[in-house]
Parts: sequence; C-alpha cells; structure tokens
Amino acid sequence: MGALFVATGALMLMAAFWLERRLVLAALVTWLLFALPHTIYHLGNLGPYDTTDTIGNVVTLSLTVLVPVALLAVLVRRPR
Repeated sequence: MGALFVATGALMLMAAFWLERRLVLAALVTWLLFALPHTIYHLGNLGPYDTTDTIGNVVTLSLTVLVPVALLAVLVRRPR
C-alpha cells in the first residue's frame, strides 16, 4: 500500500507541477480509481469507530472522491 501511495503521490505532484491537460486528466482518473473503491470499502466498515471518528472518516473519505470529480468537471468543461 505504501508504494501505491508514493506512486500516486508522485503522479499527482508531476501533474500539479507541469499542469499539462492530459497528465492532469490521467492523474485525476488514477486517483479516482484508487479513491472510489477505497471510500466504498471504508464507508461500509465504520462499525468500530465512535461518532466523532465516523464523521471524520465519512467527511475525509468523501472529499477524496468529490475533489477529483469536481476538478475533472472543470477540466472537461474548459476549452483546450
């Protein structure tokens, strides 16, 4: 898992640094391919957490999906 985070993080940093449309698109899609199943899994396994931790998990996990979706929407709407 650590290697996945490092590789994905490196891709996201390169996309943020170069801001080339196709690279940013690839980075966001790659992030979503990780974040969506990760979020679904963890949202289905909130039983061990107390209320505060559950809220924190739901909010932060949801953001890992919603932020790239919003950025993809902006990227798709803007002309090249």
